[in-house]
Amino acid sequence: MQALLSSKEAAAALGLRSQTLVAWRSQRRAGPPYLRVGNRSIRYRLEDIQMYLEGRIVRPVDPGAEVTA
Repeated sequence: MQALLSSKEAAAALGLRSQTLVAWRSQRRAGPPYLRVGNRSIRYRLEDIQMYLEGRIVRPVDPGAEVTA
């Protein structure tokens, strides 16, 4: 079974306030996928948090690299 994180734990893993995740969910803004367990309980899979972070990696461009159009 995968580890499930509370909103508070997921926010800490992302370096955010838990209220940010609440706002993203209510606005249906792009954020990590979550599970609704019962009527009110929200949980995040650790794997989804890790994939979300990996999808946000920004790779700087080498200033000496040739730019192609």
